[in-house]
Amino acid sequence: MTKTVVSARCIESKGFARDICSVTFRMRSKQGFVHASRVLLDGWISSSKETSPEQLYGPASEHFPASMVLCLQGSERSTIVRGYSVQVGQNTTVDEIACRWLASRHDEVQKRARPISARELVEADGNHFAFNALLLPQKGGGWSLAAVDIRFVLPSSNLAADLNRVDHAIFQLLYQGFSIKEIAQEVELSYRTIEHRVERLKARLGARTLPQLVALSIADGLSGKGSRF
Repeated sequence: MTKTVVSARCIESKGFARDICSVTFRMRSKQGFVHASRVLLDGWISSSKETSPEQLYGPASEHFPASMVLCLQGSERSTIVRGYSVQVGQNTTVDEIACRWLASRHDEVQKRARPISARELVEADGNHFAFNALLLPQKGGGWSLAAVDIRFVLPSSNLAADLNRVDHAIFQLLYQGFSIKEIAQEVELSYRTIEHRVERLKARLGARTLPQLVALSIADGLSGKGSRF
């Protein structure tokens, strides 16, 4: 589907009391992983063993979001067709992880000879990567294509397992959207006490802000639960 955008430009014409307006219609392509995946699937269904990777992903390329990586796996190596562009400092790392993941699933998707949808949590290079993905094999065997949409990248944390009851309560209430003041009331401690505890937890995890503290604590809970590369 596309979205119609209408823009108008008016000019005043000599000898006329009214303005003359020109209206321009412009079609804006719908972007997003779900829409891009549908276009890729439609292309795969109508493809044949002679279809090239470029012919398959070409029509979908305008729909790719910044969070999406497109990888191509051949018989010997994988190639980045379109890289991750949400955060410049993470581009290379995310692209490499996507390629390594595709390589690990290449034989499986070739054997099944049909598309595979996946939701993955991967731990690699000191980070947790959560993503949705669509794997597409060449009909008749050969290359495979992976559209990988990165949902989040969280650094692995080093939070010790010896948190006491109050620390656990602080994290749980933060997850639920409580403010520091509300947490203090909930656990029946002073605002200043909870504030000091939060600052101590931030120091232990190396967090600069409260949102980062929450993210790193979640990452700590994810350790050991995802695939490793």
